[in-house]
Amino acid sequence: MIVPMFRQIHILIAVLVALFVTACGDSSPTAVDLCNQMQMAFDDELGTGVVKVRDFKIDNVYEKDGQHFAIVDFNTEFLISKEEFLKRLKEQAKAEGPLGDLMGSMLIGLVDLGSDDFAKGDVRSIEDDHLRILKSDKGWLIDLEG
Repeated sequence: MIVPMFRQIHILIAVLVALFVTACGDSSPTAVDLCNQMQMAFDDELGTGVVKVRDFKIDNVYEKDGQHFAIVDFNTEFLISKEEFLKRLKEQAKAEGPLGDLMGSMLIGLVDLGSDDFAKGDVRSIEDDHLRILKSDKGWLIDLEG
């Protein structure tokens, strides 16, 4: 009776050690973390309140040539129309003075010509996007430079 109980304790300890080692191992990035980072990138690039990142899903994480990648799907919802966005750019450029106004006019022209029209509430789907990710002390980060 004591021997089977002793064996059960050893099995329980082995399972707990295995779970602990797995939990302390190299964890994968979470969809929430990458979604928040993607939202910050859009906010930095376009300004806060232009696009909302939603329905973020990680399809796969893989390593190639010593670099880590995440294959992701997500949707972007426009919170303002293209006209509102261009108006915002124009106001920001004017606030920077004559040179900013000139550069802003050029940027507005490029954005106007180079982007499709979008209305408030329009949703665009991004599928199978390969993001290079970096492991850091604070978890996984999207490599926006690479």
